[in-house]
Amino acid sequence: MKVEIGTLTLYFSYETIIAFGNGSGNGLKITKNYWGTTTGKHLNAISTNKSIRLDQDTFQRELDEVLKSHNLTV
Repeated sequence: MKVEIGTLTLYFSYETIIAFGNGSGNGLKITKNYWGTTTGKHLNAISTNKSIRLDQDTFQRELDEVLKSHNLTV
């Protein structure tokens, strides 16, 4: 599922944000697959380029920053 909030786009697998784009030219941020086959399919639908995927800690830190910059919290 993809949700757009202003310039922010959030990509979900079930209830988990697995990728985002903030529209500021920083490009797509996508996490590595830590879950399973279905989430892997969702990630591949977003981008098949596995070299751009971030480890969980880095992804979460960047996601927290972009959500805060858009006045959103989780």
